[in-house]
Amino acid sequence: MADTDRLSGKASYLTFNSVAVPITKRDVNYNRTFGKLTDSSDYVVAQDMVAQTQIPVTYQIEGSIEFRYRISTTPALIAISVTSLTQIPCVLGTNGTYVEGHGVVDLFNIKITTPVEDTIVGTADIKSFGAWVPNA
Repeated sequence: MADTDRLSGKASYLTFNSVAVPITKRDVNYNRTFGKLTDSSDYVVAQDMVAQTQIPVTYQIEGSIEFRYRISTTPALIAISVTSLTQIPCVLGTNGTYVEGHGVVDLFNIKITTPVEDTIVGTADIKSFGAWVPNA
């Protein structure tokens, strides 16, 4: 069940206990590490040097998010910060129709504001856990 009566956060969300928790702001990095692939075939005669080449080896999505949820809809969300619960499904998108990708993330460094009526605003850091599926 989605929390649909909101002004922002329609493109990105976390899924917690079958409820879509909207991500209203995000600053996410798509990080890749590389292994060297350089060999003698990369020698450039005109420069008398070897040009370095590389191959992607690993990747991880990480960053920070701001989210909003209703206590009446998702009362146990804060339990993530004090239990061993991991692998929260997450979708990142740029607007209501384009999805950058999805996968599962670990949430940590969770900060929660004082509730205003039934709504809580929080921030957290995320790191992808396992494979991330792009453009879907």
